[in-house]
Amino acid sequence: MKEKNRIGSQPVARIDSIQLEYQKNLLTVKGPKGELDLNIPQKFDLQIGKDAISVVPIVMGDLKKKEIKDLQGTLRQIIFNMIEGVSNGFEKVLLLKGIGYKAQMEGEKLILNLGYSLPIQYTASKKIQIKVDKNVKIILSSCDKQELGQVAADIRSFRPPEPYKGKGVH
Repeated sequence: MKEKNRIGSQPVARIDSIQLEYQKNLLTVKGPKGELDLNIPQKFDLQIGKDAISVVPIVMGDLKKKEIKDLQGTLRQIIFNMIEGVSNGFEKVLLLKGIGYKAQMEGEKLILNLGYSLPIQYTASKKIQIKVDKNVKIILSSCDKQELGQVAADIRSFRPPEPYKGKGVH
């Protein structure tokens, strides 16, 4: 029986403007938008060619185990997102909906007025750029997709959208 084509077995295309370094299970990706590092698990190795990168398990017999296949696909997608992030970057937009809800920047801090008695101050890491447009639109951008999603979730958790009137951070 022929096995399905899995994401993990597909190579990741390599872009010329990106520098890749792979030493002792540490992959470093450098590009115009930033630099990212990834620790590769001991069970895997990377084959870096001129135009593609492949994630390969060290022991080929392990490829039949489900967790190895799953982890191989996850590593491949993380590497793809790293290359995409340092070349183009990622962006998330959050909207504030509710009377009196507003956001503003004071230096590196994001100040949120979300209907509580005191404003909420949030400071993101240096990899995340925060812009506020018209006091109700927060634009987050970064080269690290995972950290960008976590920051967006943190900000959304201050006032999650409520199901009836839809007030909150969307």
